[in-house]
Amino acid sequence: MLPTQQITPDWMLGVVRRRLWFLAVPFAVAALGSFVYAHLQPNRYRSSAVVLVTPPQLPSTVVRSMVTLPLNERLPMLQAEVLSRARLERIIVDFDLYKDERATDLMEEVVTAMRRDISVSVARAASRRPDGLSFTLSYSSENPRTAFRVTERLVGLFVDENARQRETIAEGTDQFLSAEVDTARTRLEETERKLEAYKKQYGGQLPEQLQANVTALQNLQTQMQTINESISRDRTELLQVQRELSDLTGLGPGSDEPVVDTTPISTPYDDALMKARASLEALEMRLTSDHPDVARQRRIVSDLEQRVQTAQLQRPVSGGSPAPAQGRVNPLELQRRNRITELRQREALLTGQVANKQREIAARQSQSAGYQSRVEAAPSREAELIGLVRDYETLKERYNTLLLRSEEAKVAANMERRQISEQFRIADPPRIPEAPYSPDRLRITAMGAAVGLAMAVVVIGLLEYRDTTFRSDADIIAALALPVVAVVPTLLTSSERRRNRRRRWMLSTSGLAALVVGGAVLYWKFGL
Repeated sequence: MLPTQQITPDWMLGVVRRRLWFLAVPFAVAALGSFVYAHLQPNRYRSSAVVLVTPPQLPSTVVRSMVTLPLNERLPMLQAEVLSRARLERIIVDFDLYKDERATDLMEEVVTAMRRDISVSVARAASRRPDGLSFTLSYSSENPRTAFRVTERLVGLFVDENARQRETIAEGTDQFLSAEVDTARTRLEETERKLEAYKKQYGGQLPEQLQANVTALQNLQTQMQTINESISRDRTELLQVQRELSDLTGLGPGSDEPVVDTTPISTPYDDALMKARASLEALEMRLTSDHPDVARQRRIVSDLEQRVQTAQLQRPVSGGSPAPAQGRVNPLELQRRNRITELRQREALLTGQVANKQREIAARQSQSAGYQSRVEAAPSREAELIGLVRDYETLKERYNTLLLRSEEAKVAANMERRQISEQFRIADPPRIPEAPYSPDRLRITAMGAAVGLAMAVVVIGLLEYRDTTFRSDADIIAALALPVVAVVPTLLTSSERRRNRRRRWMLSTSGLAALVVGGAVLYWKFGL
């Protein structure tokens, strides 16, 4: 191509006229080859089925399904199960598929080829549910009836496998939760036993008993104060009795007056009186003062106190000899002696009462020490009990949660077994295809012709790019800027003319032969 050459429509038409065979032959050969190739390809038929995902018959507020994965996540698992090698091998054998491939290739390669012929696509919902409401399953084969039968088998496998997987998931969830509930129940019962043993071991020191212990301790302190006051009064009276007795017995040691033992007297009713008073105190801490049990216990204590006083008043006089006859004694002396006897008996009674009340104070001090130790131990027991109760509440909450979920899983498993949950329903069953979907012969022929034309254009462009021939006086003037004196026409020798004729004859013969061969192949293959 000359450097000064301008690319114009006239120049392009001239190139087409000069290189017409270079343009026509590749275009015709490529178009014919693609046409023959398209008609040599076998027809393939595709049978499709649309499977609809039906919602559960019961609302989710009543029964919650255990299968929560959306369709686009569950479908790959179903596809992997249905399109497994074992199942596809069974289908290949049952329908006698891929005879030629089975004769030469391994079964694994045949199964892989069948997987390529199976297509599963999820239909996207336009608005409410982005996970898809249906999916399309299709299978392509050279035989339309085979495509229909295989698609029908695959759709049935998808529907059955979905129901089986949903039931398996629901039952597996039910069994797992049942085992977890049993484990949680065992741990909860162990914690309950620990908590019960702890409360039995440290009864009276528990935090909820702190107020009762403080109240009992205050009551004991009040009672000890009251008893101390009573002892003070008895001692004051005892001091007065001893002074009066000292005044009356001022006769000296030579007196023949009988002597009364002033040491405290132990009676058979002392232990019973102490137990009755302790029972009364326990009742007063738990019940009101008007309660019948408290009144009855007070009567028992009063009766025992009277018996103790009577027993102490019946103390014998020391000396061993009876008092002299009253007829021989001065009435004043007799009155003095009776008064002395009475005072000494009163002194013995007061001494016994003081001793008994001191024993009561000692008993209440022991009780007070016990209650005080309970009050002091309450904080540590509270910390230990909080840990046990926290573990118990945690296990109880976990057990209740697992129990609720286990019951829901049982209901969901029952729903899956009765097939009233989400199911696959064949909305559009497979049919025998009436026309092949492949190959698209018109498209293949057009693409082949376009490729041939493009190759011809590329070849012509290369030839023109390397051609520097002057073809007219205008080319010489534009390239050399010299005037043209004369134009000599093209002069060919006889050998050049023969060579050109031979080239045209070979091109014509090649194109005609390609057309004849293509027509023969089409006639042999399709009877056209």
